[in-house]
Amino acid sequence: MPQGSFLETHKELEVRARAGDARAAYRLGQIISRCREYRPIPGGAFTEMLAQAIAKAGSSMSLGGRRMDDPDLLDTLLYGKDRMDAICGEVGDLPASVRKGDARAWFELAAEGGHAKAMVDYAAFAFEEFPSDADLLDNAAEVLARRERARGYLRRAFEAGEPESLLALAASHGHRAYLGRNMTDALAYWKAYRRTGEGSRLPQGVARMMEAQLLEHANPQQVRDSERRSLEILQAFQQRKAPL
Repeated sequence: MPQGSFLETHKELEVRARAGDARAAYRLGQIISRCREYRPIPGGAFTEMLAQAIAKAGSSMSLGGRRMDDPDLLDTLLYGKDRMDAICGEVGDLPASVRKGDARAWFELAAEGGHAKAMVDYAAFAFEEFPSDADLLDNAAEVLARRERARGYLRRAFEAGEPESLLALAASHGHRAYLGRNMTDALAYWKAYRRTGEGSRLPQGVARMMEAQLLEHANPQQVRDSERRSLEILQAFQQRKAPL
């Protein structure tokens, strides 16, 4: 991939993407979807900012229902920063003409070229142009088309052995239920992901935060049923079969 800021590289990335380079299309989708509001902060400065916020606000300040001094929340914030730095660290400013919604088209182009992570990210960003229920209803036909495309891409990513497809399927049946809420399946896909090599390396605090987000919507029976279901899903994933 070309090195440098987005202003220096985006034309070459677009030429490559339109010529069939799925990696270039995916990189464009990554940048446009995630880097618009990104501002680099050195690791030490970021940690100091968190420490000052905790010292100043104590238990009165929260994020996502968690106190700022919650170790799991701190793990998640640091993990998120590291991932954003890896994606956006050299990107710099994006021109105003680049719309966040443009990311979906680049992810779709990359997915059609066989890029498994693009298939996963398409599902994550396909509906950003429709932020409200009214927008979803006003664009019902397009929303339905994108939902079915997302379903197909997640299936293909699953069959390709992309671990993040399990995480995306958990979300798509759970707290972001655009494929229909099914908390047994949501938890089962999550547990299957945690049994992959990638999932097992997730920081414990981050894993607890993600699981808590799913458990918030699940009942005890669904939690129990998800254990057996997760083993079935993992077996299908390892055998490169379609998700059950």
